[in-house]
Amino acid sequence: MTPRADATPADEAPSEVATPAAPATGPTARTAPAAAADEGPREPDAPPPMPVELWRSVVRSMEDERGLFTARRLMEGRPLPLVNGTLRVAFEASGDLAAARLEVDALAKAATEAAGRPMLVELCRLSEVDATERADASLSLEAEASAARAERVRNRRQTATDHPIVGALQAELGAEIVEVRLLDSEED
Repeated sequence: MTPRADATPADEAPSEVATPAAPATGPTARTAPAAAADEGPREPDAPPPMPVELWRSVVRSMEDERGLFTARRLMEGRPLPLVNGTLRVAFEASGDLAAARLEVDALAKAATEAAGRPMLVELCRLSEVDATERADASLSLEAEASAARAERVRNRRQTATDHPIVGALQAELGAEIVEVRLLDSEED
């Protein structure tokens, strides 16, 4: 649906619109694209951004604007494939979904700025997403960050275990490594 130039977000949005004052109670929350009047011309033919990269930009913007607490809750969202200019994000925890619904207008504005084109934002529960879409869904930003931390810890442990000096000590003393503890551990 193409927004009319004279329409307000309330005129364009479906009946389930979440605003900071009155969050939606239905399964999804949507908002109309934020106005981009202050921004310069954009390339209309530019390819749409990848959902996870767009969501990452939105969360970063929200962290700058609303703080770390809001951003941490938004990081639990799992971006789904873009459909007709709509950034769809699924949340597993209803508390995170409710918190995101309070920010849906700001999310749409941040998505529009990040994408360089009008964007809608739709929020839903992960349990309401069909199996095909769930398979296409990205990990939440928090899950990605956690996996990256775990990989860094594994790599650092492996580097310590494979170090030539450690190998020489093992050979000389006939010892074996039982455990590698990192001093500045990210293992939490």
